Amino acid sequence: MCSTGPTCSITSNNPKRIDSHKVPMTSTLFRPSTKVLRILCFLPPALAMVAVAVYGVDVLRWDEWMVWINFLDRLDSGSVSISSFIAQQNEQRLLFARVLGYLHMVLFDLNRFPEFFTNLALAGMAFAGLSLLYARTEASLGRKPSVLVYLALSAFSFSLLQWDGFTQGINNVLFVMALFLAWGLILLQGEKPHPLRYGLAMLIGVLASFNFANGLFYWFVLFPLIWTTKRSKRFKLLASGMWLAVAAVVWALYFTDYVKPPHHPALTDALFKPHMMVGYFLTYLGGPISSDKATLWPLATLIGALGLASWSLCLISLYRSKRNALRILAPWLALAAFGVLSGMSTSLGRAALGLTQALESRYVTSGGLLWISLIPVALTTWREDFTGLPGALKPLARPLPWAEETSAMARLD
Repeated sequence: MCSTGPTCSITSNNPKRIDSHKVPMTSTLFRPSTKVLRILCFLPPALAMVAVAVYGVDVLRWDEWMVWINFLDRLDSGSVSISSFIAQQNEQRLLFARVLGYLHMVLFDLNRFPEFFTNLALAGMAFAGLSLLYARTEASLGRKPSVLVYLALSAFSFSLLQWDGFTQGINNVLFVMALFLAWGLILLQGEKPHPLRYGLAMLIGVLASFNFANGLFYWFVLFPLIWTTKRSKRFKLLASGMWLAVAAVVWALYFTDYVKPPHHPALTDALFKPHMMVGYFLTYLGGPISSDKATLWPLATLIGALGLASWSLCLISLYRSKRNALRILAPWLALAAFGVLSGMSTSLGRAALGLTQALESRYVTSGGLLWISLIPVALTTWREDFTGLPGALKPLARPLPWAEETSAMARLD
């Protein structure tokens, strides 16, 4: 501590130091230590494990009955084949739901809890992938990762709003999709990814596509990353051609013998009621923050609109001021695009069921990717001080005082 007291200015000899008058002493007194924040990162998964252990129910639920009755009938008749594992169930294919579920049946009979904790483990692996993606992004931007961001990633990855994902075995596909998406982005991240990485990313894409229908969007959202690298134009064209060819085959296979579920609304229902579709879409995006169907569903709609507006402000600023940072943040834009496309496709097929249906627990994982991606993008935009925004919008986009203080204290460390 300075000899002149706690309010003295720190000298400028150390460029990492800042004047203490820029950071209120109250922030220092009540700022949690880095060690505490690291420990708190383990709190969301711990709470999720306790909740599943206490409130999980050892019984098949909802669509699990239809999935397993059909599969076990084929198994009993000796007619199981590869097509049995990717058979259509509603609009989905559920490859990993059947593979992992069958393995659990062999090992644990029909005890549901091992499958519940496998789902938690998959969420943990997705969290690990997102954390690595964030660390690599910060390294590319020349910054140190923030423990607060890791804490936010942990909170979203293990949010109990995903309750159906944790406690319904076939919903492991939700976390498998997040896992594959995160690691596919890691493979294509960087200035010059090794050619082998493109092949691995395509293999992951094939596996990701035959689960929930939104897995097909993997091919769309990762494709632009081929063109954000610094490889030659010839290499980019070759990689793009291979990527699009594999994507076309996968899409064709997915929709081979596909039948529109007769008990689901027609796609034209949403198109003839665009206001319902927009409302459903915004509610879907707000669901990872507020998912109370009874009374707070309008809040989810508002939160979804605010999320899209925040993303728009960040993109405008980064595009105008720091396009290099925008290139480095491309994987996070891909995550956001996946969340948005998932919301749009679900809105097209489900809007006729009403806005509250958008708050189903199984939608939180995909919709939450928009909010997860917003964290590093917003932090980068704050650090760029919104120099790229039109003058009239700058006052609306300024970070809150606590955010400025957190950024300043990070520099003190």
